[in-house]
Amino acid sequence: MKVLIADDDPAMLKIAALSLSKKGGHKVVCAADGAQAVALAEADPPDLILLDGMMPVLDGPGALLKLRKNDRTKGIPVIFLSAATDPETLKLYRSLRPAGIIAKPFSPLALPDLVLKILSEPPAS
Repeated sequence: MKVLIADDDPAMLKIAALSLSKKGGHKVVCAADGAQAVALAEADPPDLILLDGMMPVLDGPGALLKLRKNDRTKGIPVIFLSAATDPETLKLYRSLRPAGIIAKPFSPLALPDLVLKILSEPPAS
């Protein structure tokens, strides 16, 4: 599976990329912000996108909205990676109906299984 990960924290990006490529066996493409993620997804659509919630240039929710407006990317499952714990932010993320939300920090050893678990669950209604 080809996975696009967008996170403005280089360490977090590296950890997630290594986890999904080495442990999960996925092909991984990285973006430093939401705008770059949208551009990469439009140019060569991945099978899954992991978006950090808060990034410069274009945040995760903004990137998700742009992806959903494009015919090439609107059907790609998106999972938010988020350090947010406040109920209002999490409510906003859920209102955008992502495939799921993974809390940061996450276990690099558990990330590939968490992603597959989220993708195997039926969409919330």
